[in-house]
Amino acid sequence: MIDTLIRRAILICDSKKTAESYRDIFLKMKVEKILVCSGGNEACERLVDEEFDIAVVNAPLKKESAEEIAIHIAEKNSCQVLLMVRNEYLEEVRSHTRDYGIITVGKPIHVNELNLALDYVYVFQRRMAFIKNENKKLLKKINEMKVINQAKLLLIEKEGLNEEEAHKKIERMAMNDRVSRMMVAKEIIYRYETL
Repeated sequence: MIDTLIRRAILICDSKKTAESYRDIFLKMKVEKILVCSGGNEACERLVDEEFDIAVVNAPLKKESAEEIAIHIAEKNSCQVLLMVRNEYLEEVRSHTRDYGIITVGKPIHVNELNLALDYVYVFQRRMAFIKNENKKLLKKINEMKVINQAKLLLIEKEGLNEEEAHKKIERMAMNDRVSRMMVAKEIIYRYETL
């Protein structure tokens, strides 16, 4: 059984009895916060203000398309979406939702199958967290390169160095001062832009 891998869940279900059943299952799985919404609009409003690990959409919904709500949530939020549909519609709905990264499961669903689906959710979340972290590192590196290149350009313009000489000067200054090339680049930019 999953133990606190999913901390915050939002459940979109317009049947109180079904919502309570799923809520009980999530509580047994030690999900810390479970918010039950009776419709997609309410859920989408809550997703703007709060972050959830998973959004579970229980089809059918009386007033709106559960499939459309699931797709909307998947497109606008970083939480994983689990769409539960009747078995007779499973393959058709899955073919529409797969490209949005939505996990679609048939119902009635056994607790073990739900655990397995939630385990997949956790695995996807971990992978996404890794990718987001790598993306953040790359963006930081790109920003550092922009600053260093700006400093090089200033050295080329103001001191008459070529690119290789400017590069070596920044590296030498960083090594001598025991600071990063980024710090040296910022100092160079500050020095020349305040003149």
